[in-house]
Amino acid sequence: DIRKGLLARGWAESAAGAPGVGLTWTLKASDIDFGSLASPRLANHYQKISHLCTKVGLNNHMHEARAAFSSDVDRFYPRTFHLSGGGELEAFQCEFKLHKAVGVLKAWLAHEQDRPPEQPTFSDEVVRIALDVVQRYLADIDVLLEAEENDGEVEGFFVSDREWAVLSEVDVADPTKEVLALTAQRQEDAAHEHAKEQTKLAFEKQLVELQRLSTRRHEQLARKEQDKVRKE
Repeated sequence: DIRKGLLARGWAESAAGAPGVGLTWTLKASDIDFGSLASPRLANHYQKISHLCTKVGLNNHMHEARAAFSSDVDRFYPRTFHLSGGGELEAFQCEFKLHKAVGVLKAWLAHEQDRPPEQPTFSDEVVRIALDVVQRYLADIDVLLEAEENDGEVEGFFVSDREWAVLSEVDVADPTKEVLALTAQRQEDAAHEHAKEQTKLAFEKQLVELQRLSTRRHEQLARKEQDKVRKE
């Protein structure tokens, strides 16, 4: 190791911070007292270099650059998320879900361009869900770009639980694979529509009955009024 190599070359080991030390080897930048460094002493470490040489530090600065300079850092810097940071886990989840929707659309487009007519592809419902997600994302970006203060983040974009239940099951490599969540949603929608129709029919029936009772009441009042006139 480094220690043995230096001792073999005639170096002598001293306590940290001892006078006349020619080389201090440390694993942490925090062990270096940058304020006390004086010529000719040098450190092969920049103070606060963690802001650039660590993934977290660099990612934070890329986010700041995006916000401060309206820079499209995504063109040269891959999207990175510090999952223990505030809101980063949610942002990663949205990004992951968005890319699944984009992947479905790309696969569907490739099928439409190259597949024989008899070869099945993704269902219209799956394509519609993926398209809704991507269009909503692009709409949020348009709103962001038109805003006076561009903070570089799309705050309003989301993928609903209902949409993700379907997209998470879609197999991009096998568009014929059954999506159980979609089947369940179809059944739920059918049951909901049936319940709505039954409610509508019941309401219309009650309305007809109320109209009949109202007409009957008016007829009774009219007859009473006629009887009263005859007696007079």
